[in-house]
Amino acid sequence: MINYKKNLLLSVITLIIFSTMIGVTYAFFSIKTVGNEGASTHLIKTASKEIRYSDGTLLANDKMEPGYNETKTITVENLGSKSTTYNLIWQNVTNNLSRKQDLVYSLTCSSNIPTNTCSGLTQTQIPNTGTNAPVISNINIATDEVHTYTVTVRYLMQSEDQSIDMNKTIVGKLGITE
Repeated sequence: MINYKKNLLLSVITLIIFSTMIGVTYAFFSIKTVGNEGASTHLIKTASKEIRYSDGTLLANDKMEPGYNETKTITVENLGSKSTTYNLIWQNVTNNLSRKQDLVYSLTCSSNIPTNTCSGLTQTQIPNTGTNAPVISNINIATDEVHTYTVTVRYLMQSEDQSIDMNKTIVGKLGITE
């Protein structure tokens, strides 16, 4: 009977230690969103980087028309003790437009460290519906460096009839991966 109690106690202690390790690991590496969907600023942190959406969710619109233009600002900051790299991605995109070629975005980037540069993009088509679509890969960022991206989304005005996209929706959000 004493052996049974010892084994039971040892099993319970092992289970508690294992559960604690999983919980701590999950808390350290998980992504956390601060604020609600209606908030104007969203903050997502990983172990050493954070991304801040200064203007709320990047793109959500069902009333686009030719000539539409929207600008958003996001920042990526290296909170770690070493230089690192990250990838800028479209986390989720739902693009219900028929004329997908008319919806484009561009990125400009600046760094808080004058001697460092970060890459941007010229007019690029927003991807079709999907997740984790690459935007820019292997971006170097030094310790305490902040990259500020200005994202401009435009629905191009064309000479052709674009009424096929009336009442269609587009939802998308940029994110980072390591």
